[in-house]
Amino acid sequence: MCSVRPAGTLAHHISEDTNTSLEFRGEFSCPRCGKDYRWKRNLTRHLSKECGKEPAFQCHSCDYRSKHKQHMLRHIASRHAEQDPLM
Repeated sequence: MCSVRPAGTLAHHISEDTNTSLEFRGEFSCPRCGKDYRWKRNLTRHLSKECGKEPAFQCHSCDYRSKHKQHMLRHIASRHAEQDPLM
């Protein structure tokens, strides 16, 4: 029988009831820049792809740069809709 009260979160319930971790234990802070993340996996991504790194994606039509491909594609779709995004 489940002992978790209805007011608890699903993540807490699963973690406590099955003794497994969903990575949430509070805030995770970047040791380099101090940016806080709720989920450890987001801090891990930040450390490997963002913190202290130059943007990897450059718009071919303007000076916009991004560290994330999806952000670049969104920029191109909204600012340069008439052009081919992979040009």
